Amino acid sequence: MISHKPHSRKGETQPFLSHLSQPITKTIRSAKFEHNGGIPLTFQRLLQTLNIKDSNNFDVERQISGICSDSRQVKSGNVFVALRGQKSDGHHHVLSALRAGAIAVVGEERPPALPSHIPFLPVEDSRAALASLCDAFYGHPSSRLKLVGVTGTNGKTSTVHMLKHIFTLAGKTCESIGTLDGGLTTPDCEELYRRLHEYAEDGCEYVFMEVSSHALEWKKVSALRFALGIYTNLTGEHLDFHGDMRAYAKAKAKLFPLCVKSLFNADDPYVGEVSQGAGEAYTYSCGESSPFRALHARWSEKGGLQYDFLFPGGMTRIRCPLFGRFQVYNTLAALSASRLLGIDIEAAKSAVTVMPFVKGRLEKIDIGERDFSLYIDYAHTPDALEKVLKTLRETMGEGEKLILLFGCGGDRDRGKRRLMGQIASRYADVTVLTSDNSRSEDRREILNEILRGIDKESAYTVIEDRKQAIEYCLSHAKAGHRILLAGKGHEEYEITAEGKKPFSERDIVRKYLEL
Repeated sequence: MISHKPHSRKGETQPFLSHLSQPITKTIRSAKFEHNGGIPLTFQRLLQTLNIKDSNNFDVERQISGICSDSRQVKSGNVFVALRGQKSDGHHHVLSALRAGAIAVVGEERPPALPSHIPFLPVEDSRAALASLCDAFYGHPSSRLKLVGVTGTNGKTSTVHMLKHIFTLAGKTCESIGTLDGGLTTPDCEELYRRLHEYAEDGCEYVFMEVSSHALEWKKVSALRFALGIYTNLTGEHLDFHGDMRAYAKAKAKLFPLCVKSLFNADDPYVGEVSQGAGEAYTYSCGESSPFRALHARWSEKGGLQYDFLFPGGMTRIRCPLFGRFQVYNTLAALSASRLLGIDIEAAKSAVTVMPFVKGRLEKIDIGERDFSLYIDYAHTPDALEKVLKTLRETMGEGEKLILLFGCGGDRDRGKRRLMGQIASRYADVTVLTSDNSRSEDRREILNEILRGIDKESAYTVIEDRKQAIEYCLSHAKAGHRILLAGKGHEEYEITAEGKKPFSERDIVRKYLEL
C-alpha cells in the first residue's frame, strides 16, 4: 500500500511512495550515438543497438535507410523487424519485405524462407528490439525532450489536452500525441519515434502523450525515458485483450519504471498494483492522504467547477469552466503534474480558468436558440458512461429529462455490454440503443447483448442505424431535454464489416436542425 512520507522542508516536494526505489528499466539498447534522422545508420551501429557482438561477416559499414515492421511499407535499404501479432506473424512476410527492398531481417527465429545471404539478426523480443532500433535511428528523441506519459482507462485525452493548454499559456513550446490525432492512442514505433524526433528538431520542450495498455504490453515506449508518468484510473476495458483486471493493471504498471517521476491517483483502487516499480512517486487525491489535493469541490453546468488546490507549500482556489467530478480529477492531475514539472502555480491557475472543452468529452454542441441541449461524449466503457450520466443528472433542474443514445463496439470486450445497458436504465430517462463501430460483428447481436442489461420497465427503443437514431432523438426533443450522444466523441467515422467510412454526428445534427 502507499504510505505517506513527510516533507523535509516546508514548500519542498518530496517523494510520496516511500516503499519504492529509484527506477530505471534497462532496455536492450546499448549503443550511444546521435542520429538526426537524415543520416542512415550503419550495420555496425545496428548491431551495437541490439547488443549483438558477432557480425557474421556482415558489411558493417553498410548504411540502413530506415526501420520497418510492416512488410507493405518497407522501402529500399530498410531493416525489417518481424513481429508476432494477434492475427499475423511478421516472420511469415519476410519475402514480401525483401522484394520491397529490405536488406536485413530482425526476428525471434530465422524464417525458413529467408535466403542464406540475407543478414538475420536474432533477438529474444522483436517488439523491444523495434522500439530500441527506432529510438536509435531517430537519435534517442526522449533525451532531447521532456516527455510526459499519461495512462489509465479514462482521462488520458483530457489530461493531455489540459497539460498542453497550461504549458502553452505558461510560455513553453509543446506538442501532444494521442487519441485526438485520429489514429491509435499511442502510434506504432516507426511513427512515434519519428514524430518525437521531429518535435525535438523543431525546438519543442515538452511532449504530452497518451500511453495505452496495448502500447505498454507491446513495448512501443520501452526505449523512451519519461520526465513524468501519470496514472489516472483503471476500470473494466480491453479485457478481451488483457484477460482480467489484474493483467490490465500489470500492463499499466509497465510505464512507471521508465519515468524519472510518477504521479498516481490515490483514490483509485488499483493504485497499489500500478505503482509497483515506480521510483520517485507522488499522489493526488480528493481525500486526505496526498500532497496534491482537491478540497471542497463543487460544480454546475453554468458555473463550471471550483475547489481548493492544496499542494506542497501552499493552497489556492481553482476555477474552471468545465464541470463534473471526473473533471475535478483531470484538472487536479494536470495541476499536480504542472507543479512537479516546475510551472508557476499562478500561471497554471490562470490557464485552468480559461480551459477549453476537449472535443468529444462532454462537449456541449451549439444548436442555436433551442429549449433543449445536446452533448457528445466519448464514453464507451461502463465507468465512463456512468460518470458522464451522473454528471449530467447532478446538474439537471426540476422537470428536465436525460435522453441517452449509445451502442457498443464490435470485436471488443463483450462483457461490458450488459453492464452499460444496466447503467443506461439506471441514469437515463429514455435510452436509444443503436450501432457504434460494429466492425465484423452483426450489430443486432451486439444490441441484443446490451438489451440483456436494460430494465424492461424503463423507457427505451432500438434503432439500428445511428444516423436515424440521432434524428429520432432530435425529432422528439422537448423543452428541458438533455440529449447525450455517447460513444463516438471526437470520432468522425463509422467502422463496419465493409470498412471505415466518414460519419460525423455533428454534421448530422447541423443538417437536421438546419444550422
